[in-house]
Amino acid sequence: MELNGILQVIIGAVASLGGFSLIKFLFFMQPEKRKARAEAEIKELEAEEKEMGVMRQLVESLKLRIEQQDRKISELNERVDKLYVEKHELEKLNNELTRENNELRLQLMEARHNLCVRPDDECLKRMPPRDYCRLVKLANHEYDKYYQDIDKDEDSGLSEKPDKGGQP
Repeated sequence: MELNGILQVIIGAVASLGGFSLIKFLFFMQPEKRKARAEAEIKELEAEEKEMGVMRQLVESLKLRIEQQDRKISELNERVDKLYVEKHELEKLNNELTRENNELRLQLMEARHNLCVRPDDECLKRMPPRDYCRLVKLANHEYDKYYQDIDKDEDSGLSEKPDKGGQP
């Protein structure tokens, strides 16, 4: 009877502690822990997926902003390149005009240096014969008729101009 008595004591203890729930708890304790852990991990994964979705949207919006900024930068670089080209053209023009201005100043200085303040006859005698003859003819108004004919042709609309190289 002792075995019966021990069994009855064990059954009485189990019944007083919750009966079937205690047995279920003792035998299925490990699977319940795993199930609870798995559910917690699933909830964490879902929360992480939501965060990842927000992060993906943020990354996409940042990519779009970067692409827009890159387009703006390339457009501004093109504008700067055009401005540099224009600047170099203006510098080239400025150099040409400065060179031309200096050449004209040099010619003016030479003309002032060669200015004759003597009476007309003495200046004309100093010139080469060819220039001297032309100046004498100019002073005698021999070229007036030639230039009047040119002015008449231009007024009448003739496109051909007489050759000035064949002047008398």
